[in-house]
Amino acid sequence: MLQVEKHYLENGINSFQHENKKAYNKHSEKVTNEIEKEILDLRITKRFGWNQIRSRLKCLHKILLSTRIIYRILQKR
Repeated sequence: MLQVEKHYLENGINSFQHENKKAYNKHSEKVTNEIEKEILDLRITKRFGWNQIRSRLKCLHKILLSTRIIYRILQKR
């Protein structure tokens, strides 16, 4: 039996209506103002790139952030 048929038989036609999905990860909670200041400080004083900032935060401060989040913070500021 197809997965769609099974879903229809179990839940009916109303189960196919679109529902708003909430994001599971909120980056604003993950990145505090202190972390943003640290990222900006590393960028301005040391002239580090995204990967260097990421590795410095990981080694010294035990903070794991993706390069994409760091890029967004730098673009915002």
